[in-house]
Amino acid sequence: MDRPRNIKEIQRLNGRLVSLNRFLSKIAERTLPFMVVLRRSTKKNKFCWDSEAEKAFQELKAHLCELPIITTPLLGEVLIRYLSHTAKTISLVLIVERGEAQILIYFVSRALKGLEERYFPVEKLVLSLIYTARKLRRYFRAYVI
Repeated sequence: MDRPRNIKEIQRLNGRLVSLNRFLSKIAERTLPFMVVLRRSTKKNKFCWDSEAEKAFQELKAHLCELPIITTPLLGEVLIRYLSHTAKTISLVLIVERGEAQILIYFVSRALKGLEERYFPVEKLVLSLIYTARKLRRYFRAYVI
């Protein structure tokens, strides 16, 4: 995959990544440099691909080559959730333990907007839990988490 060369191509890349967000961990954090380039490019009406975006693009390509296996949970299994946050993103990983292995079920990641970036770390974790409880309602209702 070649790096984007204009605004249309970076929009296309972001659209593809959004469609794959269930399978990619911390996708919001990984795509922040692309969003910055897109925002800058649309304001100035000139495409400007920088070294930070290139580094993020190369890391994303390497990550896509080593994707983990995701499965569906079986009835009666207990699911485990891991919450995380950074200064600008929140993430959740839903897993199940089978034997001694932890198997991935779902990734959720979201970029924080506006005042959400100023939340305290505990508030960001609560926001992550609320957001994922709404998004993964079927898992929260059907399984013990």
